Amino acid sequence: MTTGALYRQMRQSRGITLQDIELETGLTASFVSRFERGRTDVSQTNFGKLLTAINVAQAEFAFEAARAGMPPALTGDAAQLWLAKRELPFLQPFLAQGTYGTANLAEIRRARDAAEATFRAAPTRNHHFAYLFYRGMVAASAATTITADPDAARPVIRYLQQVDSWGVYEVQLFQLFMVMMPTADNLRLLTTGVKLSRRLKANARYRTLPFDLLVGDFTVFLARREFDAAAAVLGLLRKEPNFGGTALVRRFLAGWLAIRQGDVAGGTATCRAAIALMAAIELPQDAAMWQSRLDEILGPNQRDMVLINLGGSQ
Repeated sequence: MTTGALYRQMRQSRGITLQDIELETGLTASFVSRFERGRTDVSQTNFGKLLTAINVAQAEFAFEAARAGMPPALTGDAAQLWLAKRELPFLQPFLAQGTYGTANLAEIRRARDAAEATFRAAPTRNHHFAYLFYRGMVAASAATTITADPDAARPVIRYLQQVDSWGVYEVQLFQLFMVMMPTADNLRLLTTGVKLSRRLKANARYRTLPFDLLVGDFTVFLARREFDAAAAVLGLLRKEPNFGGTALVRRFLAGWLAIRQGDVAGGTATCRAAIALMAAIELPQDAAMWQSRLDEILGPNQRDMVLINLGGSQ
């Protein structure tokens, strides 16, 4: 759906006519009609006037635009990946795959080869990072045990260390490469990233970014069996403010750590209690997503998972 078509849908749903818009904004009804039909563009200033005329905030319009066209059957991690591709176009080179493991190793290798070819043809920094990402994910997916990959991570570490204020791109770049970073570099950049990304929380759309950073890195250290580092990150998570179901996510993560440290019965009980409370406070999709993750954790292969959240709340 085009921007103009979505605007028309929201205008009509509120019973607002083109003549009303003209009176409110000074923009002619014929001009607004052409915009709605995709026949002309509008400046940022005039678009702000158009939104004000139908009583819609820019953040609200962006929220609806991002979700327009999302298949209704998509939920959980698949929905988050779809939204990430839609909302974060600068990450498209990194999103050829939604999951990584031995089951789709051939696909990951093809993505690596394509990213390398793109980088060789146009050696930009972003193309280089995309190639390094897939190179690192091939190694991680093929390995029996996940370990750091300093060679793949080093250029990204250097870049993140020199950025004075992290934006959405830097936060997501850290998430994409955190599994490859050596522990000391990882923890140092994690602390920096949480601090430098807090200003983004003023935008409700990005209020979960620091929390997402911490959850993702917690799962990295669990997968690498670095339990002291995982416990340290969990301590940082406990200092984050509560919103939505984040307190219950922290409770689940504490149970997950206990399971990996050998207290399977106690950890499982903690995880199930967190899931039950999610369902009780009417977060059924969250409850289903974390139940699916618990099933993987407790499965016969005791699957390791690294959670990279690019599209919304965990």
